[in-house]
Amino acid sequence: MNLRFFLSIFIFMFLFASCGESGKTENDSESDSDSIADENDDNTVTDNSVKQDNEVNPDNDSIATDDNTSDADISESCGNFTVELPEVCDGGLMDCVNIDSSKYSSGRATCYENCSGWDVGTCEIIDPDGCVDGTRQCYGAYQYQICNGTQWETPVDCSKSGTCYGEGRCSNDCYTHESSECYDGDVYWYDTCGEREGIKESCGTSGYTGSKYCIDDNVYQDYKTVNCYYESCEESTESNNIEYCSEGCTSGACNVEPIYPPATVSASDGDYDGYVYISWSTVESATDYYIYRSNTSSGTYSYVDASDGDTYYYDYPSSSSTYYYKISSYNSTSGESEMSSYNAGWCY
Repeated sequence: MNLRFFLSIFIFMFLFASCGESGKTENDSESDSDSIADENDDNTVTDNSVKQDNEVNPDNDSIATDDNTSDADISESCGNFTVELPEVCDGGLMDCVNIDSSKYSSGRATCYENCSGWDVGTCEIIDPDGCVDGTRQCYGAYQYQICNGTQWETPVDCSKSGTCYGEGRCSNDCYTHESSECYDGDVYWYDTCGEREGIKESCGTSGYTGSKYCIDDNVYQDYKTVNCYYESCEESTESNNIEYCSEGCTSGACNVEPIYPPATVSASDGDYDGYVYISWSTVESATDYYIYRSNTSSGTYSYVDASDGDTYYYDYPSSSSTYYYKISSYNSTSGESEMSSYNAGWCY
């Protein structure tokens, strides 16, 4: 009986020890499994992170962006002018149209200093409300568009391998009325290629202008001098003395001393055959004398001839009748005087 008792106790203790070891092993396995799972989680995160970095811009040379990534995401190779992940660019320029043709119409963007993207501050933004009919704009560096109504037409290549600049102009094309410049005294238009076109403004000619006027009893008149400087006409006016007056000036003209006719006139009375000899007294200011003749003393006196400054004249009348003669004096300043008293003469 004692033997059975001891056997029972031995078996119970063996089973108890076995159950305890088995329970401990399961707990230890669970703990080890958790640890392994944690390590696997860390490895999974690391792998995913690497994979994401490798997938940022896989074709980095052909893709442009205007995002500015933080410095922490940029490699130390920025600045070597070679695009390396995760850089978007590394120096240089990019046509804004290539960055986003739906957003930008022209201009060139520069690469940020940290190589994170393109600075689009110089890009021309497309007006979302349309355009003004007939206007032009650049579409990239080598194309332009023309507004038709309120819509931009299909981009057109600049001719002769030109580049687009300004308001849709091509560098190798000539555009009229680009600038103006003086030429041969007038202002002319020039096109963008430097070719001279038509006159923009005629400057006129220099010369006297306006009415004559009196200053200090002499005659004056304004003289206008015209010049063309750079791209505009300029003129200046100066008062010039054009005539000195011995008798003073009135209303822009010299006062004229009146000229008088000869005091005495004498015509021959039958002294000569076929002609009448006429003579008269000298008038100091006269430069010429005019001869007049009439058939009666109180009739109409008709002009016969000028004496060319002489104080005598030979008249050949058509008959031997008696004729009546009057003489007037003349100079360029005073003009012609009144006629003198008459004197009768005749010939055979």
